[in-house]
Amino acid sequence: MYKDLIHKLPVATYSCDIEGRIVLYNKAAVALWGKEPELGKDVWYESWDVTNNKNSHSTLNLCSMATALKNGDPILRREIIIERPNGDKRNVLPYPVPFHNTEGQITGAVIVLADITEIKLAQKELRKSEKKYRYLFDNNPMPMWIITLETFKFLDVNKMAILQYGYSREEFLSMTALDIRPDDDKSHFIKSSDTSKINKSNYNRGIWNHLKKDGTIVQVEIIAHDIMYEGIPARLILSNDISDRKKAETNLEKRNKELIKTNSELDRFVYSVSHDLRSPLTSILGLLSFIETESQESDTLKHAELIRSSINRLDDFIKNILSYSRNNRTGLEVEKISLNEIFHGIVDSLQSMKEAKGIRYEIEVREQQPFYTDRLRFNTVLENLISNAIKYHKKEESNRYIKIFGYSDHESLHLTIADNGIGIAPEYHKKIYDMFFRLSGKDGSGIGLYIVKDTIEILQGSIKVQSEKGAGTTFTITLKNLKPC
Repeated sequence: MYKDLIHKLPVATYSCDIEGRIVLYNKAAVALWGKEPELGKDVWYESWDVTNNKNSHSTLNLCSMATALKNGDPILRREIIIERPNGDKRNVLPYPVPFHNTEGQITGAVIVLADITEIKLAQKELRKSEKKYRYLFDNNPMPMWIITLETFKFLDVNKMAILQYGYSREEFLSMTALDIRPDDDKSHFIKSSDTSKINKSNYNRGIWNHLKKDGTIVQVEIIAHDIMYEGIPARLILSNDISDRKKAETNLEKRNKELIKTNSELDRFVYSVSHDLRSPLTSILGLLSFIETESQESDTLKHAELIRSSINRLDDFIKNILSYSRNNRTGLEVEKISLNEIFHGIVDSLQSMKEAKGIRYEIEVREQQPFYTDRLRFNTVLENLISNAIKYHKKEESNRYIKIFGYSDHESLHLTIADNGIGIAPEYHKKIYDMFFRLSGKDGSGIGLYIVKDTIEILQGSIKVQSEKGAGTTFTITLKNLKPC
């Protein structure tokens, strides 16, 4: 029965006589030793190498088994290292227990060998991990500390906390987290620290005021995580001083408000001046028409034509300024629009341009889905693009055309406006949307395409250009369908 018990034990176990000769062992012992001993011959010390926890060989009379046989007392928790025949070493805790005959004499002993190699390796890894995290804690560039959940007492602080808050390590460890809070914040801190009310998955605990040793109050962003620290429920805290950031945000917000006010005043001024300028232009055009009707002199009519051309350019410029001002002053007024009706209407309205004569128009826009957008802004985009296509067409071409193709779907309007006019050299493709940019030798305000791009962005769209000098221009436009949800 005794033998069966030893054989069935899952841990390495063997027994020996008073001389230390092994008389019984189990399979777990063989697995631990890496060899099978010879019964009645091998002794615990001679059969394999045994070293103590200082990695020096033990002598026979100092072994755990020898001591147990000699003194009759078990010796516990004396770690040894067993070296197998293949050189593999195992950390072991031996538990020798002597047994006696009926006369009370020691006749042998039984010993259990607890293999703690994996435990030792885990402890080693844990020490490495603790050392690594200790380093990260101590050398973190932001203040960190650990406090108890019950009393908020500081259990540990890092170097940066000491540096930024002005307290020594000893002072910190004699304080609680309440001591670095202004009086007005203490009750709120206590309430917010209730673990039952904290979302454990949310480590960001918001922005707080902290009190430094010199009395300075700083705004900090707190990151916290509950942990067990040396068996005590605790909270690991990282404090990020955002005082400078908050000041910068306040200054930026102030500057932004001032800029918005300035821009608003400038927009109102531009809008007012533009309106005031158009009134006398209308009067001048009226007088010019009267002169052209009444005069028969060729020089006078020639000069009148030059004046009219200059006034029209100025009027176009003012209209563009008004469009730009309206773009920035007013919000979107979304409505359902008829695409074909708008395209044909704009083309018809531009036929009075002197360059429009002889241009063939192809308009094919498929309204697969109703399209919604801001009508005035949409018209501004089309008028600028189509009038530019007319204005910068080749005068000598016999087959001059402007083609407008597109379709609307649930998400967008896709448009292509193409002409076979003078074209734009590739090196200017990125510059044409700049305010006041004009190609050398060409008339125009230099603001039209700037307004087009700005308006398209407001309408949540995009524009691309394909063009070569002398080979025409194609604009590809995509606008979001702003249909009501």
